Amino acid sequence: MKRFKTVTHPITGKKIPEFLTGVITPMFTPCLPDLSLDVQGFRNMVEFFVKTKSVRSLFPRCGLGRMYTFTPDDVRTAIDAISSQNAGRLYFLPGTAGYYSNNPNEKPDPEVYIQQSLDLSLYAQEKGADAVVLVVPSALPIPSGGSASDVIYNYYAKMNDALDLPIVVYHPGRLEEAYNFTPEIIARVSALDKVVGMKFSSVDLSDYTDLTIGIGDNDFSLFAGSESVYLYSMLVGGLGVIGQGADNIPEILNALYKYFMAGDYKNAREAQLDVNRTLLCAKEANMGLVGLHYLKHRGVELSTIARGGAPETAARIKQITEDTDRILAKYTD
Repeated sequence: MKRFKTVTHPITGKKIPEFLTGVITPMFTPCLPDLSLDVQGFRNMVEFFVKTKSVRSLFPRCGLGRMYTFTPDDVRTAIDAISSQNAGRLYFLPGTAGYYSNNPNEKPDPEVYIQQSLDLSLYAQEKGADAVVLVVPSALPIPSGGSASDVIYNYYAKMNDALDLPIVVYHPGRLEEAYNFTPEIIARVSALDKVVGMKFSSVDLSDYTDLTIGIGDNDFSLFAGSESVYLYSMLVGGLGVIGQGADNIPEILNALYKYFMAGDYKNAREAQLDVNRTLLCAKEANMGLVGLHYLKHRGVELSTIARGGAPETAARIKQITEDTDRILAKYTD
């Protein structure tokens, strides 16, 4: 596995892979009218994120990007477009799990899902990805008399043995209960040498603490999967953040990160409040759609058609845009 730069956490002293620090953008998925991927839109998004000078890493095929709609061919298309346009300027962490619609009643063949995860991860590795992101494998059934812990561990262990690049776990906020990580599960998974971190999509602060205890001294970074708790997550050991704001307001999140690293907790607190103010502006909105409109408002040429989610009125989109602009202004003026 190739070596990567690290950042030392100012409180814990742990060395965290640089690609899991700061703003990790879970890219929205622009689509053409037939719902195929807007490849040029992806390319234009890359240029925008580079231009902001606030984004550290790119994460396509994420929850906000409707990852459960991606076929294996979609994944390869996105990897090709983004990796070639990015050309190594930002870290690249594509989601490469097998296809699963997220319907518990329609789980895929386990062997097919595992093989797809391996094939897509190897494809990303070949295309120069810095790491791959593998969602918690709720697609895999728990055998009678077996445990979720074994199913999860065995999946990541197989990928760990087969790949030659870092692996990031993605723990969505809405998993079937049996697959939710516990301190015992994270202790096992975080001990794998190539599994370097986990995006934890929860706003339950006690869960962050409990999982941090489970990690112990393992060389593993638990980081925020919701920007609403970014500051807290850094206090207990993480340094990265993934969330809708990483697309639309990366400048505020980057400022928060820099304030924290500099020990300026007063301004870090204010930046966190501004992040949450933007979330309140868009509360219960279909951000997979609204976020595309906001990126277009910020000058990115892309389709504003999204896969899935509720429709939004033009008036609602306009209001979210105006409110977000007002909050963002002091970080971009």
